[in-house]
Amino acid sequence: MYKFEAFPANLPSLGIIKNIGIALRPYPLLYKSLLGIYNVLSRVITLLRMGYIRLLECLLPGKYFIQSVPDHVRAGYRNFGSDRKAYDHSQTIYRDGVRLIHGKYLLDLAASLPGGDYAELGTYKGAFARFIYRHKVAGSALYCFDTFEGFSGRDVQIEREAVNLEVREGFFSDTSVERVRRTILGGNGDADDLHLVKGYFPGSF
Repeated sequence: MYKFEAFPANLPSLGIIKNIGIALRPYPLLYKSLLGIYNVLSRVITLLRMGYIRLLECLLPGKYFIQSVPDHVRAGYRNFGSDRKAYDHSQTIYRDGVRLIHGKYLLDLAASLPGGDYAELGTYKGAFARFIYRHKVAGSALYCFDTFEGFSGRDVQIEREAVNLEVREGFFSDTSVERVRRTILGGNGDADDLHLVKGYFPGSF
C-alpha cells in the first residue's frame, strides 16, 4: 500500500473573514455581500477538492490511496511543514505525514503529564527519534533502545513466528549509534539529554 499526498488550495479561514467583518461593521450590506460570496466560493472549492481527489484515485494504481492534511492540523500544528521536511529528508521509502500528526498529538498529551523522560523502542536511523527529541519537554531526556545492527537470525525467527513476516538477516542494518546520534542532533557532538542504549530490550533497560 502506498500514499499519494494531495494538498488542494484553501480559502482564507473564517477567522480572517470575521476580522474583515469587524472592520466592515459600519457597512453591514457590504459585509453581508462579501460573506455570501465567501460561502459560495467555499462550497465551490469543496466540490473541486472532492473532484480532484476522486480524479487522483481513478488515475493512481490500485495500491495507492489519497492522504491529505486536515485544516485543523494546519491551523494547530504550526511546525508540521518543517517537521515533515526533516522527517522525509531522512527516509527513502516511508514518508508518512500521518505518523507525525499522531506523534505530535501523543507528545502534546505527554507534555501535560507529571515530569518524566521519553523512550523509543526500535530507532533504526533515528528519523522519528529526532522528531521526539525536538518536541520533548525541556529538562527531560530521550532514551533510544536498539541493537543498531539490524535484524539477527533471532529477530528473523521472532518475526516469522509472531506475525508471519518474511524478513532476512541484516534487515535494517544500514545504521549505527553514531549515525543515529548525528541524525537526532543535526550534526556532530553529543547531548546530556540523549541516551542511545545498544542491546536487546528489555535486557538493555
